[in-house]
Amino acid sequence: QSRLGKYDYFGKSENIFKGLVVCGSCGYKMTRYKEVYNKGKNISYLFICPHYAIHLEYGCNNSGGLHEEKLKDIVYDVLRCQMDLLVKAEAVINRVSKSAGLREKRSELANRIAEAQTRQKKITSLRMSLFENYVQSIVTKADYEYMIQNYDNEYAQLTATLSALNDEINSMPEYNASNNKWYAAFSKFRDKKELTRLMLLELVEKIYINSNKEVRVITRYQDEMKRIFETANHKEMM
Repeated sequence: QSRLGKYDYFGKSENIFKGLVVCGSCGYKMTRYKEVYNKGKNISYLFICPHYAIHLEYGCNNSGGLHEEKLKDIVYDVLRCQMDLLVKAEAVINRVSKSAGLREKRSELANRIAEAQTRQKKITSLRMSLFENYVQSIVTKADYEYMIQNYDNEYAQLTATLSALNDEINSMPEYNASNNKWYAAFSKFRDKKELTRLMLLELVEKIYINSNKEVRVITRYQDEMKRIFETANHKEMM
């Protein structure tokens, strides 16, 4: 209790990494620990594993921890490397936008998707009409059950077709940068010179700190990024 508030004169510093830093050894979320030195004149922050701090080696072997400023440098460098790829991504997307073959293929798939969706709506309407006719004894029970089964089978087949068409169109190379989640997210911060809380929340999934102080940053939208660069080898772009 005697230490409570002892270093309040330093003020509060935002923990921009809150909830994102995880111990690479045991999986516990790491704690931001205030470290005061030079007879109370200086302060720094250290990320430590609470599991080790409480149980020592019996709980976790990650006894190291990492200073916040070092962590900021490492994470910023990782994100900066991703942002540096934006220029190359723009070049690839620009090539795609000029590919008539890809535009035609995407348009064809979009039309087939629209047709299948329209037919599903029509089937839903036909089922309702058929039920009304059955209630009014316009069609027999046998005919009603036979036609309903046909409608259900066709609807299920259309659902499978739509799934396949959507998978195909989603696997196609991007033709517009704004349609790619990775590009859209990272380009928002391409001119930032330092880390911010918003940048981390939008671009980072998790940050792991191992016992040897090695840092592994899991960034968001990596599949979306790969889609852009896989375009370079797409047969339509040859």
